[in-house]
Amino acid sequence: MSTTTGPTPGGWRLAVPGASAGTCAFPAAAPDRVDATARLRHRRLLALLLGGLAGFVGLLVVVAVLTRLGPPMTCRQLVCGVHAPVGSPVTSGTLFVDPRTGFSVRYWQASSVSTSGGVLQLDYENGAGFPDSSTPAGTYRGELQFAAMKTATSPDQVVADVANQIAPGAQLAYVVPNASVGYQAGYGAAYDYYPNSGAGNGQRFRLVVLAAVRAGLAVVVVADGPYVDFSQPALAGSIYHPAIADVFPALFADPSIDSVLWPGERAP
Repeated sequence: MSTTTGPTPGGWRLAVPGASAGTCAFPAAAPDRVDATARLRHRRLLALLLGGLAGFVGLLVVVAVLTRLGPPMTCRQLVCGVHAPVGSPVTSGTLFVDPRTGFSVRYWQASSVSTSGGVLQLDYENGAGFPDSSTPAGTYRGELQFAAMKTATSPDQVVADVANQIAPGAQLAYVVPNASVGYQAGYGAAYDYYPNSGAGNGQRFRLVVLAAVRAGLAVVVVADGPYVDFSQPALAGSIYHPAIADVFPALFADPSIDSVLWPGERAP
């Protein structure tokens, strides 16, 4: 006749020689073996996790290498300053070609246009297709100019020289992010100044200058006019939200800036 011991502290029953076949019992594992088994499982789990992570990182690297990046966003220099333009320049608008240097630019809406001395100047005033309920018709709203010059200096130096020529002592307001002219990376900066006036009102003006240099030829863009807070609701028909430029000609400058081409230059 077989006998068995009572339950062990581990919950399993120990088998003794001659136990009946119906008795199902297992010996309790020693504590050191339990600890060793647990450590082995943890090591295996950690190895599996690290192996899976390494495989995932490798997959990301392969995808990054094989995936082609999309085209950059279209340039919005004076309003937000994002990236250089992509694709072919538009062919609408009026084409201006500087007879002295050969650079070209297309322009659109303006109150008046002049091309004296190889400088394309677009003037803007209230009431000439640009409604503003806060000012009477004929009020000066600013000007936008395009010009080119031979230079051996960098775009940032060109911008500083032009700004000092137009408004000596003007205070730097900010540097235009990602500035470019046409398809050429360049430099841009905005300045605040207070021109002398007969009325002595000391009105604040905003001057924005962009420049890019290609083959020794600098093309310069100037937006100049009274400072305007575009977030104010009094500017009916405008944009109703803050803009980086805060000068009226900047609202119409981007298409023209994007259309600039140097002599012999082709759009990418």
